[in-house]
Amino acid sequence: MATLLITVPAVTSHILPMLPTAEALVKRGHRVLVHTAQRHYAKVQAVGAELIPMPEHCDIVHRLENSSVRVPSWVPKFPRQVWYFRNEILAMIPDMVAELERIIKQEQVDCLVGDYLGFGASYAAERLGIPYMTLTLSWTLALNADAIPLFLALPLPPQVIHALTDFIFPLRRVRKQIGLPQRPKNAPAEFFSVIVSNLLNLVTIHKEFIPSGRLQENQVFIGPTAFQMPCTTDDQPFGANLKPGTVLVSTTTSPQSDDGLFRRVLESVSQIGIPVLATSGSVTDIPSGLGENVRLETFVPHDEVLPYVRAVVTHGGAGMVGRAFSLGTPMLIISNLGDQVSTGARAAELGLAYHLPKNKATPKAIQSKLKALLQDHALHDRVKALSEKLCSMDSPQLGANAIEGILQNSQMAREAIKATEKIASSY
Repeated sequence: MATLLITVPAVTSHILPMLPTAEALVKRGHRVLVHTAQRHYAKVQAVGAELIPMPEHCDIVHRLENSSVRVPSWVPKFPRQVWYFRNEILAMIPDMVAELERIIKQEQVDCLVGDYLGFGASYAAERLGIPYMTLTLSWTLALNADAIPLFLALPLPPQVIHALTDFIFPLRRVRKQIGLPQRPKNAPAEFFSVIVSNLLNLVTIHKEFIPSGRLQENQVFIGPTAFQMPCTTDDQPFGANLKPGTVLVSTTTSPQSDDGLFRRVLESVSQIGIPVLATSGSVTDIPSGLGENVRLETFVPHDEVLPYVRAVVTHGGAGMVGRAFSLGTPMLIISNLGDQVSTGARAAELGLAYHLPKNKATPKAIQSKLKALLQDHALHDRVKALSEKLCSMDSPQLGANAIEGILQNSQMAREAIKATEKIASSY
């Protein structure tokens, strides 16, 4: 049996998709180490894995939230964010490589599995000669045949996209800095090679969700995965006591990305007169005086709620979309930023959800879309059929199968090298 190290930043939405596959590997007899923040110890322990605390300087999310990089105030928001991101990645990679190499050597790790935000993980694996794989929770990061993430499939020649990416994220100089050989000049952008493994990339969405087009062959679409802490009481699921026809509103868990969306959606939906359960997470801009039909909670276990609600209004985060697909819950996706926009548009295109970009989400539009969704029985049937299909896939086992396949091939390769060296030494 093998020892596997999973490294993932201390963000709940990134950790939860990792844990079901980790649990499947543990049940097959492997030793699984999870490199993340100490506060997630209980979750890691619940799947039978071991937690190795991640220092804050190796967590890109923490670094971005506490960045000391200075950018002139006149620089527009998006270029400013890219500059922060670029500089923190360049600073973090050598630290992450040193951290992971220490763990790999100390724990005799056979394989490293990373999140797409685990900058430096691929370099640590390359330096020590062990397989590196990724688990990608955003389908837009899957690579097309030109080794370009789907979210960057722009109407430009592939070589131009790769060159621009190398210019913005000069990671080739980091390779040189840590003693790795340079890749050929015509190789894909180094940034893409860092965020997505060229050996195995597990994508947590079903293959049919991906728009048609050629993809790189090293990717396995295992379907949505999410972990929920085991129930330790005999209490009924949270959703069992909801009023019939309740709609869940859960638009974000981050106040930084909310920008008034939670208030706008909740005020609009509450006026329809249907029962509403709203989860605010860490959002601070919360409306009051909404009426007796609205129940407001900071957090609810979505797996205990989604099977009982009539629909969910969400921002289109990968975790919520995957859960809703798996549990057969119709969605109104009001996308705000990033891959949420692509996810909402694609789900609507496939007839699996309704979609409103935030800039078009007026109170009237929100109410109109939600009313239409609640009456769209054909969509409800499609979502239910998809749920049945996803449940039959057994995503954690698919992920474990793919990882074990790479491990087996890697072991065979190492044994062949040893045999060759033994023969050579006999002459």
